[in-house]
Amino acid sequence: MSRNFIVLSKVAQAIEEITDRNVKSNLTAACAILANLVISENIIKGILRSDIMQESPIYQEIYHAGELRGELKGKLEGKLEIALNLLKKGLTINEIVEITGLSLSLVESLSPKN
Repeated sequence: MSRNFIVLSKVAQAIEEITDRNVKSNLTAACAILANLVISENIIKGILRSDIMQESPIYQEIYHAGELRGELKGKLEGKLEIALNLLKKGLTINEIVEITGLSLSLVESLSPKN
């Protein structure tokens, strides 16, 4: 058993003794974030209680930031797909920029004429 595993297990036991739910959830989330620097995510999940961690505002903020990044990535991928289809249909680059809201340089980079 690695030293990091033992330390995290002791920290998890100490956190379990905390009665204030907000403090407990914030500490659990903070420990998970820091532990992830040296221990694999699967091991961390096995030691720290994720149900407590998920109540933490820190965890919620990180979770929602990830959701937002995912939504933005999906929207961009959708716009790129539309732009490629419009290029195939013969629309001009300027028309595609206007329709999709993508930058001129990005649409130009998609064009096979480059």
